[in-house]
Amino acid sequence: MTSERVQRRIERLLDQADAALEDQDYQAALQAAEAALGFDPESGEAKAFVDAARPARTSSTI
Repeated sequence: MTSERVQRRIERLLDQADAALEDQDYQAALQAAEAALGFDPESGEAKAFVDAARPARTSSTI
């Protein structure tokens, strides 16, 4: 069970990833989502953000 402090941090990171995806800043989205996974490796939301940002980041740099 994660502490409230860690859960708040995860939520902030997921909010950052969400906002970055909205702005099409895929690198920032990926960094925030991967940081959230560092706190909670089983987070389905964080994995979804990574999955969304990773291919978009690759295609935007071509």
